[in-house]
Amino acid sequence: MAADFAILGLLEMKGNNLLATIAMHEAVGFFSFFLGAVLLAARNLEISAAKSVLKGASIGLCILCAGATSHVFSLQDIPEQQPPLPIVVIFALLAVWSSYVSLKKDGST
Repeated sequence: MAADFAILGLLEMKGNNLLATIAMHEAVGFFSFFLGAVLLAARNLEISAAKSVLKGASIGLCILCAGATSHVFSLQDIPEQQPPLPIVVIFALLAVWSSYVSLKKDGST
């Protein structure tokens, strides 16, 4: 599956270049599963600890949003490699929501 995504828009890619691109896509997928496992494990933390994890997640989501936005504009010549525009909106909404919750002063949920 990573090979299918890696070659989109880059049909002339072969050999080691294709393998490097496949490996990069797989690494991104593995990191996504890693982050999901960490956040899933953090769901039973005390409020203050959970807010710290959420604050870190909100910073990460802001970085993801900035990166996705950058790729929307920088990859206009290769539309197959662009992230879908709704994902930028989803990352932005999640970043704002997680920032709000992590910075909220009271301990209510």
